[in-house]
Amino acid sequence: RGSVSVSTLGYGKNHEEDILGAMAEAGGGIYHFISEPALCDGDLARAVNAQGLITAENIEVCLQPSAGASVVGVLGPSQGARFTERGYLVPVKDLYRGRSTFVVVQLDVVAPGEACAWEAAKVTLTFRPAGLTELVSVQKPLRLLVARADARLVPAGAARVIVARAEQVRRD
Repeated sequence: RGSVSVSTLGYGKNHEEDILGAMAEAGGGIYHFISEPALCDGDLARAVNAQGLITAENIEVCLQPSAGASVVGVLGPSQGARFTERGYLVPVKDLYRGRSTFVVVQLDVVAPGEACAWEAAKVTLTFRPAGLTELVSVQKPLRLLVARADARLVPAGAARVIVARAEQVRRD
């Protein structure tokens, strides 16, 4: 994709929302629905101006699973997710000022038998800050708490997984 992002506009009731949405997602842009084509000036201006609001682009999340862990796949939008020599690579759409996103990756794990904070993978986030040419990389361990007691769900994390699953079902 390089330094270009693609946004799409859908006019009226009879356009292909799925195709336009997929094009915008793959192009790192945004999709806009315009109910009344005669009044599209404001929507077009917002779509064009949105490029100026980008704070991070060329975003990728790379997972390098530890022994005992393997990547099953990504829940939700995962256009272009793939296995590479660096690990499992998930491209993420550009981020705009004030926005955030999350990536839900499904892992198959065989955790150690003792209670511990087990490092299931190394996660590397790579992105280019808006206006700069150099990529920035941040690497952190993905630690899972291994315990002998019944597991407790983390509500915020469980909610994100449910949203990602619902999005996957909607797309399918």
